[in-house]
Amino acid sequence: MENTQNQQAILTIDDALEIGYIAGAVDGEGSLGFQKCYTKCLANERYSVRIRICNTDKSFCARLYFSLKRLGFPAHFEEVGQRYSKTKRPYKRSYTVGIYGFKRCKHFLQFFEAHLTVKWKQAHFMRNFIDSRETKKTHDIYDDYELGLIQKVRDLNQYDKGPVKRSSETNEQNNVMSVEDRVQTSK
Repeated sequence: MENTQNQQAILTIDDALEIGYIAGAVDGEGSLGFQKCYTKCLANERYSVRIRICNTDKSFCARLYFSLKRLGFPAHFEEVGQRYSKTKRPYKRSYTVGIYGFKRCKHFLQFFEAHLTVKWKQAHFMRNFIDSRETKKTHDIYDDYELGLIQKVRDLNQYDKGPVKRSSETNEQNNVMSVEDRVQTSK
């Protein structure tokens, strides 16, 4: 799936329907985001990329998983452990179809970015982040451009976890948030 234009030319009607089904699932139930990774050997925090579709309908997630596999996209199918509300009532079981890692997510985004409508901007910023990181080593510090892309995806996903840490800040400054920052972040 190196060249999506060539592949789109040889897709069958069933393939086109599955592409629309997958793109609709990502737009409606999906999440494109970053996960912080902490390791003892690296002083700076790292971010990994992930694309996940969560739903309580097992057959929906299973069909999505097999559609992705059939089209050549490596995906994971997981049953999320039972969760409980604050009143100890169990939530419905949920299922996740996920694509994790830089190469796999880039492969997915190269193909599906044009088919997304709601999550198009997140996909675009995530792909730019992946492209930027490809030329660097794992232990290289994130530059302001890359941190800005992470923040844009978070903002579009409506995260409320505060600003992404800048490379010029020290770890001690990052761990302490002033009252003014908390008030601004909560708005």
